[in-house]
Amino acid sequence: MTYSLNTLNQDRATAGVVRSGWARFADEFGLLLCLLLLGFWLLSLLTYSAQDPAWSTSGVDGALRNRVGQIGAGVADASYFLLGFSVWWCAAAALRLWLLALARWLRARSPGEGSAPRPAGRGGLSGRMEFFLGLSLLLLGSTGLEWARLSRLELYLPGHGGGLLGYWLGPLGLQWLGATGSALLGITLMLLGLALVFGFSWALLAERLGAWMYSQVELRREQREVAQDLAMGQQATRERDELVSELAEQGGPAQPVTQPL
Repeated sequence: MTYSLNTLNQDRATAGVVRSGWARFADEFGLLLCLLLLGFWLLSLLTYSAQDPAWSTSGVDGALRNRVGQIGAGVADASYFLLGFSVWWCAAAALRLWLLALARWLRARSPGEGSAPRPAGRGGLSGRMEFFLGLSLLLLGSTGLEWARLSRLELYLPGHGGGLLGYWLGPLGLQWLGATGSALLGITLMLLGLALVFGFSWALLAERLGAWMYSQVELRREQREVAQDLAMGQQATRERDELVSELAEQGGPAQPVTQPL
């Protein structure tokens, strides 16, 4: 019995096609599932009501006001109870992760392009470690500031401002750094966390903002100079017309008089 030399290679190629097909199906299913879960979470947070029965409260009248039912009310209650309104930073970070995963999936489907390598983080850190480090710093600064500076928002929360994390960090910051020092530390942590989570540089952002402001100033200056030149030209034209009219009335030669601008 004889076999073609390419028999084993054909089997491997067929298996590779099958595996790649299942891998694409898994990626698409994962993207869709993550989108549904993210939408469920965002809708539960948006329609949260302190009057809904949840794990931290029995509710007011037993009626549900959350658009995604009892589970959504419990998820929103737990999210706000743990992190306060700072939980929206987690929602924004999760949305960015999903968009990045969607971009990688689209690049992988493009002809002639494979899956894009994951970018390396700053300072030798991997992208995943950099992301979670930034998210931790962002939540530490945000919850502490929310507890110390936005206590009036507790009326709309199931617990303290900044959640349990802010309730634990806020008094420590006030005790060791005071009101001003803890606020400065919280702002610094938030700025560092935002840059790491959303992948941008404050220095580059400031440079671009300065360049845009400089271009706007230069544009306004040029427009002002053009307007001044037009006004001077119109004034010279009026003076020339008046001089021609006076010469014509005096009986002099009605020749156009030109004046240097």
